[in-house]
Amino acid sequence: MVKNFFVVCGVCGCAYRIRVQAGYVNDYSASFHCTQCGNRIDGAVHLDPSCALVDFRLGDGSVASLTDSAENVRALVELSGELPSFKMSSAGCGCMISPYMRAASVFRFDELKEHISELEFCLDYYRTDWPTVRTALQLFNDENDGFAAEMLLRCEKKLLEEDCSERPLLNRIYCFSWTGLPMVADADARKRAKEVTARVRRLQVDALADLAGFYLASGVTGRHVLAETLEVFDQVAKAYPSLVNGFTFLKANGGYSLEEYGSYSCTPEDLKDLYCDEYELIGRLMVLFIGLDNIVRDGAFDAMPPMLNLGAKTFDKLGRVSKAKRLEAVGTGAFTGLIRRCWKPGLRNAFCHNKTRFDSETQLVQALRDDGTVDPAGDTYLLEMACECILMAREILVMREAVFYMLGRGIWTDGA
Repeated sequence: MVKNFFVVCGVCGCAYRIRVQAGYVNDYSASFHCTQCGNRIDGAVHLDPSCALVDFRLGDGSVASLTDSAENVRALVELSGELPSFKMSSAGCGCMISPYMRAASVFRFDELKEHISELEFCLDYYRTDWPTVRTALQLFNDENDGFAAEMLLRCEKKLLEEDCSERPLLNRIYCFSWTGLPMVADADARKRAKEVTARVRRLQVDALADLAGFYLASGVTGRHVLAETLEVFDQVAKAYPSLVNGFTFLKANGGYSLEEYGSYSCTPEDLKDLYCDEYELIGRLMVLFIGLDNIVRDGAFDAMPPMLNLGAKTFDKLGRVSKAKRLEAVGTGAFTGLIRRCWKPGLRNAFCHNKTRFDSETQLVQALRDDGTVDPAGDTYLLEMACECILMAREILVMREAVFYMLGRGIWTDGA
């Protein structure tokens, strides 16, 4: 079932047909930019299956108006809470098949049903249960172990339906650091994280203690690093409604074309801070993984290989080189080889310097150089950007595993 609404831009007067697909996600936000003047128009979809209600309302502060009908419609905006939409199109103002009919050619019915069920669960979980899980994890990171244990018990009883209070606190924290991030923590990330643990376990404890000592000399404990990762995962949880179409795109595994399909559940402004913060964190964690690679090669974390040009001749200088330079280490060793590139340094830099351009019709985000010309290396579709935010979160999960292992061995704490 689909229903049409008409919106008129309050700046230039252009009219848009809003075509809402009635699906399984009952409430979600929608945003797009007027293709003529660039005015951002925000709205929200509300569905009530019990009475076949399909409603679209403009958001507070949107300079636009709803009307019963409109002449000379400039473009069609297709909305779906769970499926990628056809990009805004003037040629598509006529009839077309619905997002669900198109999805039938991408997914098996049972596969689509299971995926939608996961999305529904996660939309509710990240809104209602994640704050409690996050609080428990943060209390542990802040070394408030007693309160962390109490909060964990609440989470375990509600989400796991069991009492795990007899288990060591670190084990319980580790469990929720994975189960507490449904859909983000996928099977592939878990598999690679297990491989990280297997490889760290083979290293000499003294060498790992020296690496931990390098951080401790600056007052950085393993729990401090976990706190950094939690801050980013909290951003991911809050951004989950904006990432839903990205999860579907990744699930489709090539079933949708980035040139044809996009997302109206977010804009680049909604994701740019998350994108930059994930990139920054991966760049910081890369120092740890370079140190682990050095231990594998030469038995010492600070034994920098001469053939690896990362802009720093000694390990202690890595913190001074750019994140982009550090990330060139991906794939050069046993640990960095477990990390997958899923970011664009040019796009991150452009966001940090407010030098981007967004085409609301093609949904292409472009990075601009200082002279105003486009750097094609930063070209990223909005839906692709959502996917990269998800994928970077998964790389952080993989890299975090080494921190948990070292904490478990008692070699990255204040008392180490």
